[in-house]
Amino acid sequence: GLVNHPAWNMGHLAVTADFLSKTLGSRGVCPADWEALFSHGSTPSADASAYPDKATLLTTLEKATLNAMETYENADASVLASPPEGEELRQMFATNDDLGAMLLTSHMGMHIGEVSAWSRVMGLAPLF
Repeated sequence: GLVNHPAWNMGHLAVTADFLSKTLGSRGVCPADWEALFSHGSTPSADASAYPDKATLLTTLEKATLNAMETYENADASVLASPPEGEELRQMFATNDDLGAMLLTSHMGMHIGEVSAWSRVMGLAPLF
């Protein structure tokens, strides 16, 4: 019953980190075809062959996260103070700074929690 399995979660976090980097004026690091596979609103598939291998997912997640953190840390104050693009995001976040803070903290924590829950359901050791 846990739909968001580790492969989808790791890819989703990487794509989301890229989204933040692009929002703040930098480039992303994820392959272009990951957007459809992992973006907000995508549907996780139970077919493992639909996803990149674990090493690729983890390496790309690390690169995308570090890139997003560096981009956020070095973003121009006017960009951070601007409202995010898109009505849906503007309803939730007053500024790109607010969006970035959420994506790099609670959003990431929520999805890592899903991976931990999946691990326990699968009979594996908890992540935490």
